[in-house]
Amino acid sequence: MAVTQGRHLLKNWQLTANGWRISMRCPTYFAALLADTLAGWSITNDEASVKPDVSISFNDGEYTIGGKCYDTHFRQTDLISALNDTFICMAYHTLTLVEGACLLHCAAYSINDHCNIVVGAKNTGKSTFIYEKARQGHRIAADDLLLWLPKRGLFKTLGLPIRMRRPVLKVDGELADNDKFYPGANIAYSKLRSFDVVDANTTFHLDRLWRLNDERMLRKVPLLRAFKVLQQNTINIPNIALT
Repeated sequence: MAVTQGRHLLKNWQLTANGWRISMRCPTYFAALLADTLAGWSITNDEASVKPDVSISFNDGEYTIGGKCYDTHFRQTDLISALNDTFICMAYHTLTLVEGACLLHCAAYSINDHCNIVVGAKNTGKSTFIYEKARQGHRIAADDLLLWLPKRGLFKTLGLPIRMRRPVLKVDGELADNDKFYPGANIAYSKLRSFDVVDANTTFHLDRLWRLNDERMLRKVPLLRAFKVLQQNTINIPNIALT
């Protein structure tokens, strides 16, 4: 029991990304998992005793994940599901660090320095689509979440890894790249350097906006409709159940 409790001992950490700073309290192994999945984030020990922005603890077989920017606490028995909820907490806290920003539910990638954003309802295949782009060697700016600054017409990356449902499959249904992911009970997250994920707090302009429909067909959104479509895919703070 003492060994188990020691493994889950909480420590303070600082996560920084090009000027962003998040204080976190979690076990050492959880900080190591973050360091091996997040792109562009530096994770260092922090001796400060201030209330953390994000906290992850483990008791009685269950992880509890919370952030001080809202009252909701997540509870998970699976480590990778706890990692998923931690990323959501980080995204919401980062939102408070960027004046005028919205949180956008989308995928984003670049080809020949042209930045593409893909929106679509849940279960329309955004993650599978962006995973195939990653496997083709394209740069991935977002798999699920992105910051949008509508008044400035800019977007900022969060450095989050690629997330796939388990088992990880290619478009044709074949198993793929298991060694490049940390597998959980239901989802898997890509390991750092397995794919070309853009570092956190990288700013870019939109070149093309696409929409995936219910038939998983990609359609280009006309420029005149881009702002409205992006607005339709922003996330309200209470809406934290992302897939």
